[in-house]
Amino acid sequence: MKSSRRTKILFAVMVLIALIVTVYSASAYSVASLVYEYEGRLVWAQARSTFLPWPTTPTGLNFSV
Repeated sequence: MKSSRRTKILFAVMVLIALIVTVYSASAYSVASLVYEYEGRLVWAQARSTFLPWPTTPTGLNFSV
């Protein structure tokens, strides 16, 4: 009985981790589209974009860098 409950909890945790990694990856790909190469360096197309702690793009007025 305990083994079955443990298995269910482990499965739920694994599904939750997989879901978080999938959503993070999708967000990271959308933010990565804002990076481009300029004179041999990688730069952001918009200021204040970041990958950590969660991939985000700036909200409000966006100025090109």
